[in-house]
Amino acid sequence: MADESMVRNLAAQALAIWPQEAPLYARYALPRSPRILDAGCGTGEIASRLAGLFPKALVLGIDIIDEHLALARSRYERLAPAPPSSARAYRSSLPATGRSISRCAGTCCNRFRIPAAC
Repeated sequence: MADESMVRNLAAQALAIWPQEAPLYARYALPRSPRILDAGCGTGEIASRLAGLFPKALVLGIDIIDEHLALARSRYERLAPAPPSSARAYRSSLPATGRSISRCAGTCCNRFRIPAAC
């Protein structure tokens, strides 16, 4: 499922939609150091752009495809404040963060129960 054509497709999609999405994300009144969840982050294309848009944010990307997460970690390690860890999750098992999420991004958000975030 994590083949090269899928990776290229994810990159092309992010390149095409980010100019429209960036202003939408920028208008949110987020805390100084927001916690952003990118549900279904794939290869980290949008999560990395969110980290650039909100430099003080903690951006958590989760996906069910380990190969995509590994690629995201290898491409965007410079954005991680600490050594990245695996964030593989299914819809019923989000990683426990101990704090709330400020904003939820991604096409899978409506499948997660985070009422204050989405």
